Amino acid sequence: MHSVLQSSFASSFIVAFWLCSLPQFLGVIPSIISPRLLDSTVIDIPENLVELKFYDQLSDHVSIKSESGWNFWKDWRGLNKDLEKLQVAPFLHVIKLQDLRKSKMPTLKDDGFTWITRRSTSGKNPTITPYNRFWYEDRLIREAQTIVKDLTGAAATVVQKAEFRFNSPIDLVHSDVSPEGAKAFVEAFTQSFFYKTKEERKFINLIKEGKRYVFINIWMPLETVERDPLALCSTSSVNQAEDSKDVNIRDVERVRYWKHTDKQKWYYLPDQTRDEAFVFIQHDSKAKDGRFAVPHTSFKYHRVENPKPRKSFELKLVAVFNSDKVASLPDHARSP
Repeated sequence: MHSVLQSSFASSFIVAFWLCSLPQFLGVIPSIISPRLLDSTVIDIPENLVELKFYDQLSDHVSIKSESGWNFWKDWRGLNKDLEKLQVAPFLHVIKLQDLRKSKMPTLKDDGFTWITRRSTSGKNPTITPYNRFWYEDRLIREAQTIVKDLTGAAATVVQKAEFRFNSPIDLVHSDVSPEGAKAFVEAFTQSFFYKTKEERKFINLIKEGKRYVFINIWMPLETVERDPLALCSTSSVNQAEDSKDVNIRDVERVRYWKHTDKQKWYYLPDQTRDEAFVFIQHDSKAKDGRFAVPHTSFKYHRVENPKPRKSFELKLVAVFNSDKVASLPDHARSP
């Protein structure tokens, strides 16, 4: 009887330990928790205010080295653990979000981002899952490239990264590429003409001529967003040089993190549907040092009970132009 009780207790302990460890293993529970985050459950925040997570105290050009080297499966899931090496906790700031459905339409030229109503080319209400996503990826890429060309008049575009996301959105204010990261990608891409499409060869030729290029993200939900929506900050309200720091993660991801200022103007699109897409700039070669990006983040918010996990497709493109002067893009004649 005693041995049976011991065995039962041991089994219960193993199951409990596994259940507690599983969310951390999957990257669902952040490994960095600031004091403000711990207090957030008892803070009464009005409906039009949310908490966003910023890195306010980063030093310049932080580099995070991974002892085990780059591992595809770690990617963003391992980001929280690597961020511990920053030895700086994020700060939570209460932010007033502007409802884009009630605001003047933002533009790439004035705000660095916009949103559009799109006609999906992936079929009538398809159910895209982690298992069938590859059937839809090419069509979504072509659609996004068309969107960018129609909005900006780009001469050619190439794909930096295409990504489906079915869980664990990034809830930290960031932009996806630093000037160093943008330069590294463009240099690597233009080194060879082999195995390149006609569009890619055109891109390379224009880059070698010194033409203007811009990193642009297209973010599309796969279903109506019920939780963890995307918030974006107007570039008219940030100082590109002073408000952000470059972080080199594992020598692969070169990103920028942002500190909070009272001047920032944040926006979101309530109940964003699969037919609505965000388009926003992450780097512009014409800007000083290439520093021109829209800070963005997901945030904890939902308007329905038992909301479904957010599902999205994000395409990161590099667009090149025939001229430095593009009517739909910032002229960079002024800086905040």
